[in-house]
Amino acid sequence: MTTLPPITIVKEQRPELFLYDIITNETAYNIYPMKAPDNARNPMIIYNNIFEEKFYGVNALTDVLTAAVQLDIYTDNYKELQDIKRHIISVLWKNGVQIKDVADSYDDKEFRTMISTVIWN
Repeated sequence: MTTLPPITIVKEQRPELFLYDIITNETAYNIYPMKAPDNARNPMIIYNNIFEEKFYGVNALTDVLTAAVQLDIYTDNYKELQDIKRHIISVLWKNGVQIKDVADSYDDKEFRTMISTVIWN
């Protein structure tokens, strides 16, 4: 039986920057916000903040924020994509990041995995 990691509480840091930090601290992959530079080469990871939502308490808005951040992994071959995907998922789980969805795709030139995460602060 798999034990779920605790949900990470991120204090005083943007959720997408938290993901950036844990990925860059534990891997050597190229990672970019929203769009890679024109000269970027695969493999690479692009992250996007999909939404943020503050929670309301009984009488007021609280400091609790939930955010969905999507990671897109791009590679030139399928095996490399699967290896990187497993590594990133391992890093996310180890740091208590909740993974909502994982999907693979391919277009005419590259393989892609989309990992949707949920982060609480």
